[in-house]
Amino acid sequence: MDKIKIHVLRTGEVRVSPVLPFGGDDCSLLKASGITTPKSKWIWLPVFSFLIGHPKGLILFDTGWHREMSPDGVYDKKAQIKSLGSCLLYQINQGRISKGEAIDEQLAKLNYRPSDIDYVLLSHLDCDHANGLRQVKDARHILVSEAEMIGTTRKNFQIMIRYQKRWWEGVDQSAWIMRRFIDLLQQGLIRQHRTVEYYASRLNITPNYLTECCIKTSRHNASFFIEHFTAEEIARLLKREDLSITDVAYQLDFNTTNYFTRYVKRVLGMTPSQYKAKFSVKK
Repeated sequence: MDKIKIHVLRTGEVRVSPVLPFGGDDCSLLKASGITTPKSKWIWLPVFSFLIGHPKGLILFDTGWHREMSPDGVYDKKAQIKSLGSCLLYQINQGRISKGEAIDEQLAKLNYRPSDIDYVLLSHLDCDHANGLRQVKDARHILVSEAEMIGTTRKNFQIMIRYQKRWWEGVDQSAWIMRRFIDLLQQGLIRQHRTVEYYASRLNITPNYLTECCIKTSRHNASFFIEHFTAEEIARLLKREDLSITDVAYQLDFNTTNYFTRYVKRVLGMTPSQYKAKFSVKK
């Protein structure tokens, strides 16, 4: 059996209220923030990343702090506020990273480059897990749970404080955005929504960026996928004998049957009546 080798890499320290790591399920957001706890009672905890040599590839779990948190390897309040992008976040999470502890520095000691890493796995996108992500942005794949990534796009005060998108600036998110886009299309939303603008708004990005991600991932623009899934849904509904052409047009929110007929002819190569006659089946 091939061996799995694990390097435990200390990638700095984080100073937090003891309530944050040890408060349990009943810990309130206010208590976890440490705002009500005297700084003298705060504790320093190590931050770790794990480099795993696996038969299927080289895997890095979490990235720790970015070197910019401690440019000279010592506690630096001004540098941390700049790196974290938030004075309030600094009040909740304070860090330091000694010389040689940044993830790219430790990889170099082991004779690895960021581009040698097959997978970077992020347990969270909080600062002490993802602040150093830009230092390994050349890794082949960077993965985080879908729920965590979606959480960073929610627009509320807590999210705005907790996450700073600049931590993963320069990291290619095209594949993740493409998957989310396809997920939305597969949910049947194309019955009522067939504009790039709608799906971009659902993903909290601009229409141009959505199109850019689609082209980068698949060489097709966003409109191509909207039309493709619309055509599939039209074909599926036209095959049903219990639905008339007017019924299908109505279900897909086309304003008139004339417009629906022109659209179907363009995407399926024949009129709705021709397609229905050729392919309709009993439900």
